[in-house]
Amino acid sequence: MPEDALDHLVQMALGIIFDRPDWTEPCVERTVARCFWRLSGNYFQEWKENSDFRRSYQQEQKE
Repeated sequence: MPEDALDHLVQMALGIIFDRPDWTEPCVERTVARCFWRLSGNYFQEWKENSDFRRSYQQEQKE
């Protein structure tokens, strides 16, 4: 099915992103979130709650 092929490509892209720790721009993190959403809503929710970007944003809002 086309969805299976797309899921495989998304998983490969996530592997590339996670192998490059210097890719920390928010736009890359949003791309990762969209990939997780494509794979599973649960993964996206977990990532969103545990994202360094989200935690730093929440910390800024508290200050």
